[in-house]
Amino acid sequence: MNKVKRIISVMLIAVLLGGTAALFSSCASDGFLQTAQDYFSALCQRDYEKMYDMLTPQSAARLKLDSFKEYHDKVYNLLGVNKISVEQAETVSSSDRIVYNYVLVLDTDQYGQFRYDSTLEVVKKLDKFYLIEWSPANVITPMTWDDRIYKTTLRAKRGEIFDCNGKVLIKNEYAVTVYADITKIDDINQAASDVAQALALDAESVRKKMQSAADAEQDTAVLAAFIPGELTLEAEEALKLIEGINIDRDSITPIRYAVYGSAAAHTIGYSTPVTAEDRQKEEYAQLLSGTRVGRTGVEKEYDSLLQGVNGTEIYLLSADSRTRTSLYKSEAVNGLDISLTLDIDVQLAAEKAMAENYGERATGTTVVNDPKTGEIKAMVSYPSFDLNIYAADSPRSDAADLVTDESLPLFNRLTQGRYAPGSVFKTMTAIMGLETGTVTLNTAFPYENEIISMGNGTDGWKPKGSKWVTYIIRQHFANSASLGKLSMKRAIAYSDNIYFGWLGMQLGAEVFLEWAEKLGFKEAAPFDLPLQSASIANDDDNLRNDAKLLADTAFGQGELLVTPVQLAAAYSVFGNEGSIMAPYVINYTAETDSEGKHKIVSQTQPRTWLANVASRDTINDLLEILEFTVDSATGKGGYVRGMRIAGKTGTAQTGNEVTEIGWFASYILEGGKNYVVLVNTDGYIGETSDIKHATIKAVCSYLKD
Repeated sequence: MNKVKRIISVMLIAVLLGGTAALFSSCASDGFLQTAQDYFSALCQRDYEKMYDMLTPQSAARLKLDSFKEYHDKVYNLLGVNKISVEQAETVSSSDRIVYNYVLVLDTDQYGQFRYDSTLEVVKKLDKFYLIEWSPANVITPMTWDDRIYKTTLRAKRGEIFDCNGKVLIKNEYAVTVYADITKIDDINQAASDVAQALALDAESVRKKMQSAADAEQDTAVLAAFIPGELTLEAEEALKLIEGINIDRDSITPIRYAVYGSAAAHTIGYSTPVTAEDRQKEEYAQLLSGTRVGRTGVEKEYDSLLQGVNGTEIYLLSADSRTRTSLYKSEAVNGLDISLTLDIDVQLAAEKAMAENYGERATGTTVVNDPKTGEIKAMVSYPSFDLNIYAADSPRSDAADLVTDESLPLFNRLTQGRYAPGSVFKTMTAIMGLETGTVTLNTAFPYENEIISMGNGTDGWKPKGSKWVTYIIRQHFANSASLGKLSMKRAIAYSDNIYFGWLGMQLGAEVFLEWAEKLGFKEAAPFDLPLQSASIANDDDNLRNDAKLLADTAFGQGELLVTPVQLAAAYSVFGNEGSIMAPYVINYTAETDSEGKHKIVSQTQPRTWLANVASRDTINDLLEILEFTVDSATGKGGYVRGMRIAGKTGTAQTGNEVTEIGWFASYILEGGKNYVVLVNTDGYIGETSDIKHATIKAVCSYLKD
């Protein structure tokens, strides 16, 4: 069609929601201008019926009013448009039509402002009717009759977890998925039987999965999923011989894969998909179905960092799906990776030692830390559990067994278990006595003549004139003549309750409480994961009013309770010249670049928790005694040839006549990594000694140079 075209520059005008302020070309007739103005006004008010009434018969013939409304609503609602405005810059006219070149402006709360260069064609019919030649491009410029609009979420990847050497501990992976192509299976019963035999599954269960897919006219059915390395080569070869059975490794079943299974399970923790109950909480309200939420450990405490932020893409797609036009795209921001201070090799060595020595006889913990920094290199709560039970979106069936298991494998004994420290606390009382000048290394127990034999190699003592009546402080072989004078050295080396009960009373309740606080035993140590608080007594007045309780507490019993993580931290005083470092397990958080390399976002800096709680002289003197203890006294079960180890054993009563808590706290002086190694054993009376000695020896041997 030949047109006489004129381009006339005009002022920029805006047609706003709720009214118009129009300035059209003065060269156009009033009919053209009024029609365009009415259309733009209706558009800004989203009055689709009025707009539809203005369409040419040809435009209206292509879609009914409902479809016309749907075109606009689907686009504008999906974009979240809250305001429509029109800006005009020029017109192009001919005798029977005018084309208005304008800018369509769509304001949204979520995606900002969209601006499209658009055209509106007004035609004259029968010399008196002015109508709109409409197309989907008048909704948004890129849209054609063939297009549909879609919005998709670009899912952020959950951050992965690494050890201190960059070895991946938790990764986003795909399970090895066995699935059936129903279209290629002639006999479902036979195929199910063959698959069940190859995978040692129940044939009826496999058959039901296949039949359900067939009944629903689905092409595929997932039959089983395995973590990497779990499906044997023999089983895989057998599956290849079954027509219609396939194996997928990279697309069907996403999992949160624990590379080392149960290693550091309580520290790392696990995640599961968000639930309806979770969405009642504000922080989870917007999470998409299938998004994982941390339930325990690092996965829980650092969930917000691991989550990342989902992206969004809004696009037009042609009917044949060949042409895709992006309208808006915000890339997903993946969750941060987390590097732990744990050394997985040390962790595995500690777990192996505990599995071999504890078996089903006992529960307990092992902690390995660097006393100069506070970094935890290994932390084991035994028994543990396989994190891969929770790898897939639906936990394995044996997840229920973890809840009912009497050994409480889900319980984190490292941070939530509070135990009487027993004789390993005597070193803390020794620090109190030496630092206050209450005793020296050579101060002897002054009432040896009052120690009496209790039979079976057990000696006892109670203060003369005390109100304890029948209660006495007991000590195995405490009064053996071969051990010589009952001094500080002998009291530590042979773990003498009598000496330390007496020392507690010499310190007095006020001084003892003051120093318990200085040493951190009246609070929880600062830590990256929730940590139960240590407590010196249920109430301070209990120690002030009860000399017996004060004596008991001084040698590690009474009402004194502490977690293994905090007790290991307290022992860093011996490897850090009298100061106690704050324990930590988060090394750093990082973004991952396109090459898979870490760009550190934040890194934990070592920090002193309790500064200068003991002098160097006190520490050196006690280390000498503690080394003798491992070489020749009660700790010799932990002796390792070629290493210098300072250590203290302990046994705490549990209030029954069946079980006890065994301890071994050590510091490697030479011949290995200068780490604190602490072992805790909750087992039957008489068995914990062998268990703790064998375990500490195995772990220290692994750390040997």
